[in-house]
Amino acid sequence: MDYLDRDGIRLSRIGFGSAAIGGYDYGAVRDAESIEAVRRALDSGITLFDTADVYGLGHSESILAQGLGDHRKDAVIATKVGVRWDGQGRTTRCLRPDYIRQAAEASLRRLGIDCIPIYQIHWPDADTPLEDSVGELLRLQEEGKVRWLGLCNADQNYIDRAQLAGRLETLQVPFNMAQPEQAETMRYARGQHAMLVMAYNVLAQGLFTGKYGASTTFEGTDLRRRSALFTGELHQRGLSALDRLTAVGERHGRKPGQIALRWVLDQPIVDIALAGMKSRAQVDENGMAADLRLTESDRAELQDADRQPSIPRAAMKSLRTPAEAQVGPALSRVFEESQASLDVKLESFPRYARRKTVTRFITLYELFKLAVPVKGSVVECGVFQGFGLMTWAHLSAVLEPANLSRRIYGFDSFEGFPSIDPQDQNRVRTPEPGELRASSEEELRRLIEIYDQDRFLGHIDKVHLVKGDAASTIPPFIEQNPHLVVSLLYMDFDLFEPTKIALQHFVPRMPKGAILAFDELDNPIWPGETLAALETLGLRNLELKRFAWDPYMSYAVL
Repeated sequence: MDYLDRDGIRLSRIGFGSAAIGGYDYGAVRDAESIEAVRRALDSGITLFDTADVYGLGHSESILAQGLGDHRKDAVIATKVGVRWDGQGRTTRCLRPDYIRQAAEASLRRLGIDCIPIYQIHWPDADTPLEDSVGELLRLQEEGKVRWLGLCNADQNYIDRAQLAGRLETLQVPFNMAQPEQAETMRYARGQHAMLVMAYNVLAQGLFTGKYGASTTFEGTDLRRRSALFTGELHQRGLSALDRLTAVGERHGRKPGQIALRWVLDQPIVDIALAGMKSRAQVDENGMAADLRLTESDRAELQDADRQPSIPRAAMKSLRTPAEAQVGPALSRVFEESQASLDVKLESFPRYARRKTVTRFITLYELFKLAVPVKGSVVECGVFQGFGLMTWAHLSAVLEPANLSRRIYGFDSFEGFPSIDPQDQNRVRTPEPGELRASSEEELRRLIEIYDQDRFLGHIDKVHLVKGDAASTIPPFIEQNPHLVVSLLYMDFDLFEPTKIALQHFVPRMPKGAILAFDELDNPIWPGETLAALETLGLRNLELKRFAWDPYMSYAVL
């Protein structure tokens, strides 16, 4: 068993997830079997036991206390507050200070301890100021009733707000091969706030154990009756990942769940993996992941399911070799394990950049140089995480510091694809509404403020974000900015309808010599961009060019 030692607390990297032993969310359980599972976990070296007051409406905490027995004060118990229930079992989110104190006292009684080692906000409560909630948690900490404070299910903005109110040591979010979306938040929490990151749902609510197939149904209060992991596209993604886990497991003589757990433990953004357990057999099975070692070829095979889970393996295999698929994770591990400060690592960013990242930056640099002598602003359609937006901004600050009239406009819904047009259907993949959601807006606005502090004429705004569906934001934007001239239009909406709207409204604003660039032309995965260009401009009217080093981006000088 691997351990983390921090401030005198020893945490096993595999934690005992106690949701199931509450006997409510994961089907019926036998309390005697649950108590035996807890004792077996202690004997096997697990020191961290994660629960919540709402699991089984208090039952999970009570059973955990019985299982730990006289070792309750030796174990590291992490419980949660923030979900209130009534006499009928109906739940609501609540982080009011008076309720936090009431819930903490009740958890202390059920757990049979004087101090909760880790007390976590379970879910955000929009009706209560976060500062008031953290303030009450700090008072409990000062009284010795809580040692560490933590967060669950929080985004980057919520983390920042919480850390301003008081020190929180841990973050807990869902993360597994089918659900890698929280990776950036996890990386942010570790890098910016030195938080310990706990991943839950590491076995995809049991899907990765291989016990549940495509036709499995659940009864009663089992939350998997309504879980996205067992319906729709996410379920298909999970089953696809399960196929890979099973194949790798067969080579090692291990079960797929053990491979899934080991995969999570090997991610540099994960400190602790919480695996749900409700029997002695499950404890033993999960514990065997501690001494499992995946090879580079194992990781390469599993990585295809992680990096692009919506794209069929055959399509991905043709684009990347197994060795190439491992470059990103390998660089991430080196970055995370480096002893250099974050400032030093950022200043020497080429050390950690992938070849394709450098390629993209060079291409944007060359496009911007072409636009420098042309009057007008830069418009990027499809900001996503902000790589292009901030590249244009920095290039403008460096190459033309006195050009106060050129603006950088970035358009994005920041909520993923608003809708899918029939023109976007293709034989490689099927995009879905909400796909490619980017929770980057607030962070980008903060970065823009910092960027303005470090440039000439920084008091004059240069970078602007426009949030929303292009169909509803671009037409009024044009009306509100009748002066607009566009020197560089960069198209990265991917889809037909928003690309068409952008071309219809911005191209008439582009003078001769302006640069029109596309990210997805002639791409079988994203045919909508090509079809929109055909319909609005006609490709025969464009002298499309490319740079020798970049196989994807294309541009035309109008």
